[in-house]
Order: sequence, then structure tokens, then C-alpha cells
Amino acid sequence: MSISPEQRPTLKAAILAETDPTFVALRQANNEEGMAAWYRQAHPTIKAWDKAAPWRRVFNAIDPSKYTPATNNINTATDATATKQLLFVLVKLTVQQNMLLAFGPTIDARDSGNVDGVLDTVSAVYTLSGTTTAAPGGVGGVLAAQQLVRPALRGELVFGGSDMTKATSVVGKILTWEGEITAQDISDALRS
Repeated sequence: MSISPEQRPTLKAAILAETDPTFVALRQANNEEGMAAWYRQAHPTIKAWDKAAPWRRVFNAIDPSKYTPATNNINTATDATATKQLLFVLVKLTVQQNMLLAFGPTIDARDSGNVDGVLDTVSAVYTLSGTTTAAPGGVGGVLAAQQLVRPALRGELVFGGSDMTKATSVVGKILTWEGEITAQDISDALRS
């Protein structure tokens, strides 16, 4: 997706302000394709919440055995609390399945509610051993949350975004603009 004419001044300011030595050399050589390629690279440390995070990545990060209480816990759990806990586990799995069916092969992780829904289904799952819980998606769902972010491209970061933190330690940007900067975008911005 190309940038809009209204975004050209922002890109031009970023081009002129960039101090990375590789980029500076490209700018001085007036290498528009090289500058565009530099902007298409992933930022080494900044992540973005993925607008189309594949469910497969999330499910591969989940330990399904943690949804299954030990047989001896099921056999000895005859009280109402244990029954409620088992129902709680089944509800979490049902919600997870319904989310998969509703969203299809991907999930829009830019929506905080979507992320919260996923994290709720992969954390605090009762084991039916007293009040003990397991975390199939890692503590607080961190392993699942890590699958919902992707590297942010340098060019996307030019236009900013807001930070969103989930599972206490997974930070990503909700980007204002997503896509790849082209040589034509560079050319248009420099001439604006």
C-alpha cells in the first residue's frame, strides 16, 4: 500500500533526519530504491501487533496437555467445586474453538479484545487438584502473546503508532500505517 500525499511530508522529514550510516550513504547517492529497501527491513527490536496473525503459530505455542486434568484428579474429584473447575476448563476450550471458527485462519491482534480473549483461554486453567491452575500458553499467556506480534518495518515506524503491552511483557505497536515503502514513495516524498 503506497503512502498518501498527506503522508509524504512525514516521510520526507524522516528521510532527511535519518542518521544511520548505511541510509545516509544511500541518501547522499540519491539511491531511492536503496532507501526504499532500507525502509522495508524489519526493525531489530520493535514489534507490531499482527493484523493477520496465523492461528497455527498460537496453537503451536500452547501445551495442550495442560488442558487435560490427570485421571486420578478427575476420579477423586466428586465435589461441586471440582465439577465447576472442569466446566471452567471446557468453557475456555469452547471459547477458543469459537474464536478460531469466527476469525478463520488468522486473528487481528491489533484489537486488544481479541488478544485478551486468546490469553484468557490459555492461562489459569484448573488442574482439578485443589485450586491449582496451569498455563497452557505460558505464564499469563506470554507464549501465545509472542505469536501475535511481528517485526515492525522501519518504514512503518516512520508514521508512528501506540504501544500495547499484553501478558505483562509482550510489547508491540499498533501501527498508524502498515505496508512497504516503495522507491516511488521515496521519490514523491523528496519532491513534495
